Amino acid sequence: MCSSEVRIGHTLNETERQHVADRAWTVLQCLQQLGISCSVRSKYTTTDPYPIYTVIDKKSKHDGLHADCWFEITPDESGYSLTGAFVDSSCWGSQFENGQKIKDQARLGYALNTFYVNVILFFFLGLWLAIVRSIQMVTHWIWGTTYNYVYKMEVPSIHPSILSSEKRAFVDAGLLNNSPYFSVLRQERDIDLIISLDFSEGDPFQTVVDTAKTCTELHIPFPHCVVPTGENTEPNDFYVFAGSTDTPTVIHIPLFNCINCPGEVEKWHKIYTTFQMEYTESMISDLLNKAGSNISNNKENLLREIKYIMEKKKAKLG
Repeated sequence: MCSSEVRIGHTLNETERQHVADRAWTVLQCLQQLGISCSVRSKYTTTDPYPIYTVIDKKSKHDGLHADCWFEITPDESGYSLTGAFVDSSCWGSQFENGQKIKDQARLGYALNTFYVNVILFFFLGLWLAIVRSIQMVTHWIWGTTYNYVYKMEVPSIHPSILSSEKRAFVDAGLLNNSPYFSVLRQERDIDLIISLDFSEGDPFQTVVDTAKTCTELHIPFPHCVVPTGENTEPNDFYVFAGSTDTPTVIHIPLFNCINCPGEVEKWHKIYTTFQMEYTESMISDLLNKAGSNISNNKENLLREIKYIMEKKKAKLG
């Protein structure tokens, strides 16, 4: 049974807060084993990471509402990451009005219903009618559309056009930025280090550079990113964009680089394209080896930066 109310505010969900505390125990123990001194504050432990899935509000992207674009989904609650409006994840899709649930969500979402409708059309009415129906659905954008839980609410941090919309459509976050930094950049998550394993097909620095630009516009602490000349096409395998006292540090590791693909970066990008329809077993194995080498080759670099950030954190806390 989900909560029937919308939560407004820049605080963490209590379940996530406890999970992070429990997870911290495991992380701190690992750091101590690696010779990085730190304090241990929790008696509980968990080896499970806390998953945060990110999508973007399609209309907000179209309207250039950068603060209202980013939408996160966790096991506990879902909502607009930067503007601070959340609802119990089990209730996302239910019909809300003025912050109160008025109707439970249907058993089947729009995407599943659309799939079944098109299958039925294909078998009983023919291919062309199914194609026409699919085009209509794309034109009116039914996929990813759900009830808007902030409909008719008064939330100063959210744009009025969103509050007056009964439904919202959500699309893949990669259509705006291939690395969803903004869900972890919520102030209440208090992030000190982001390890970015970039897998973009084009410019390997576009995600972090675009994020820095948007953060400047939205006054979100984020390091200034200066890319060395000529390394957009032949990147190295380890970059550190250092933050200040109140700014997180970003370790950026391009998937294909001049260390694990010497002289063949472009070749590997052509093998693994964005619209790759299938992967053979050997392709999967090769890709895992390339990705794994980026970590094994930089183990000491990673530990050095983690140790430095831990020391900086301790100095800040006194």
